[in-house]
Amino acid sequence: DQYEFPEFRYEPCVVSDRQKRKLFNRVQSIIKDILEDSIIESHELLVAEWGEWLASQLKIRHFAYILLEHNTITNNSVYDFFRYKYERRELAGIVKETIPDMFINFSKDVEGYFLPAYCTNVYENIPCNEKYKVGPADYTIGSIGRTNKQCVQPMVEAIIRFVSSHLDKSFNVLYVGGSMDKASEKLVVKRLSSLPNVKLYFTGMIFPISVEMVQQMDVCISTAGSCRVSRNCGIPTVPLDGNDSKAIGVFGKTTEKSLFRSPNEPPIEIEDILEEILIEGKYKKENYVELVDVDFEGHWDFIQKMSKEKGYYDINNISFPWKRRLLARFLGFYYGLIPGSLMSRLIQKMITMIFRFR
Repeated sequence: DQYEFPEFRYEPCVVSDRQKRKLFNRVQSIIKDILEDSIIESHELLVAEWGEWLASQLKIRHFAYILLEHNTITNNSVYDFFRYKYERRELAGIVKETIPDMFINFSKDVEGYFLPAYCTNVYENIPCNEKYKVGPADYTIGSIGRTNKQCVQPMVEAIIRFVSSHLDKSFNVLYVGGSMDKASEKLVVKRLSSLPNVKLYFTGMIFPISVEMVQQMDVCISTAGSCRVSRNCGIPTVPLDGNDSKAIGVFGKTTEKSLFRSPNEPPIEIEDILEEILIEGKYKKENYVELVDVDFEGHWDFIQKMSKEKGYYDINNISFPWKRRLLARFLGFYYGLIPGSLMSRLIQKMITMIFRFR
């Protein structure tokens, strides 16, 4: 596919200059005409390095808008890059804790620049696919989001404990989401399919999400922006904290936090809050759908305050020990870019492990 760039899976320091030139030529052939005041936006730490490189080649600006929950930096040269972006006000997170958490190993004097990430185009009033229409059960537990999020396996374990303590009840589990990491999908399916009183409905990666499908849930367990989807469809929604994967409360009822709890909000076991919602009936689903009018004025104001002078960090200064770079380059470019091969997938995982501590 012309829009697929396997090189972006690797650290730029692993990719040769010749490969980078080929990569840039491919990008240029796709985007062609580009305005001088255009901005490249990236959403993850690794991709931000590529975004900076690409912006420097195109002579436009690059804004790193970090959307992942966990981004703590441990590498000095990676920190130097993101500190440069921070000083130029070209770095923001999804919540106010994102940037301080990124820099916690190096600096405490950072402001939590953040912008809300709206999910208003994620769900629509479209018919539910027949294979995702749940069958009869006492309760339907739902979840929305990527299967490779840190909180997913603790959530799965909590659901297992909960349904196992109510063997006299029947449950549907409707998991809306998936991941490019197929191993995380398979693990979710394997764990939740093995329960005698549970029928699992797993959608995989899906867009848009049917409101009708979401409204089948009696409760939804999610985190970050995904919480708004179910909450706006009238479903009692349990957000999970990005640090400890425990429940924060009931979104919009007992808490307004969807990713990190406030200091005065104690951790809650997921199975305890499921007990309150499902068995005790303390919070019930409501018959409404809220379509939110989003306001991007704050986003535009933030962009206006970015550094007026174009400047770029030399990503060649982002480095790792030479032995790691050499091994990753050998593995990646002798094996890792062979499309679709088993060896490619294995090597990609090996390189990910080599660079996992950023």
